[in-house]
This record gives sequence, structure tokens and C-alpha cells, in this order.
Amino acid sequence: MQTALDILRVRWLEERGALTSDLDLAREILQAGDCRLVIVKEGEVLWQSDDRMLLGLLACVDALGTASRGASMADVVVGKAAALLARAVGVEAVYTPLLSRRAMDYLRQQGIRMEYDLLVEGILNLSRNDLCPLEHVTVDINDAARALEAIKDFYARMSLEGPMGEARRDVGSLPSV
Repeated sequence: MQTALDILRVRWLEERGALTSDLDLAREILQAGDCRLVIVKEGEVLWQSDDRMLLGLLACVDALGTASRGASMADVVVGKAAALLARAVGVEAVYTPLLSRRAMDYLRQQGIRMEYDLLVEGILNLSRNDLCPLEHVTVDINDAARALEAIKDFYARMSLEGPMGEARRDVGSLPSV
């Protein structure tokens, strides 16, 4: 049985005649609205998540290991924390509708190709009165492994009950470095 993702992929390939870019496919899947994060390599979806606050990308780090090296990623929001995790999973290209300046600087510094719709000074928290807490955590970090540890520590310190009512998560399920 074909999933909606399979149908979208086939339609996308038929319209273009061949796979022109993993980043194009990742963007198309993200814009279809079925997920918040997608990672594509060689025309295949390696990872897809609807989790918020980097939880999907954190899980991806643990689940894919080196399999995502050279892949392309599309995420609904990319701040510096997401950019650091993108580096940790080894993606070579990123698309996002919303990119922070710090993320852009970091991705450029790492040689990661990026495409975005809107560039902002910073990613805001849900109340829109300060930076996202994960942006605070990574503001002075430029090493992906250190960022992964800092982000895991952040989640270990908080209740892990998501701000949008997501299910509670066990700290033990967060990926190891």
C-alpha cells in the first residue's frame, strides 16, 4: 500500500523526469505539510518527523548515525541550535522557510548549502518575548558535538512536557553522543 509520501515522491519524480536534487524533494515534502522535518538522501526519505523543539532532529542523530552524511534536510524553522544538529547528522544542504542569522552564519562557516524564504535576527520563544531557549543554549557554541550535549542537558533539566501539549518523553530516550 502506498503512503501519501510515496505518492508525492512518484508525482514529484514524474513531473521532473528524474531526481534533480534531494533538497528539492525535501522542500516539496515539507511544503506538503505532512511533517516539520524531513531528511532525504539519494532520492529516498531517511527521516521524517512532526516533533517540535528539535526533538525530531535529536532522535534522528541517534537513529541514523552516519547514514545521513551527505543528505539534505528541510525543517520548518532553522535557528542556530537546529543548524548545529544538522551538522551533527552530516547534512550537506538545508532548506527552511525561516532561518536565523546565527544559523545562516554557522551553516555558511561549515560549508553547508542553504536555501530559505525568510531570514530573521533570531528564533523567538512561543511567547515571542525572547529568544527560543534552545537558541540561548547554543548561542556561544560552534561545535556540533558540544551543542548536542548542551541540548540534551537542557531537555534533562526541563519537564519535557512540550509547550504545545506534546506527550511527555523519557529523558533516557534522548540520543547519546
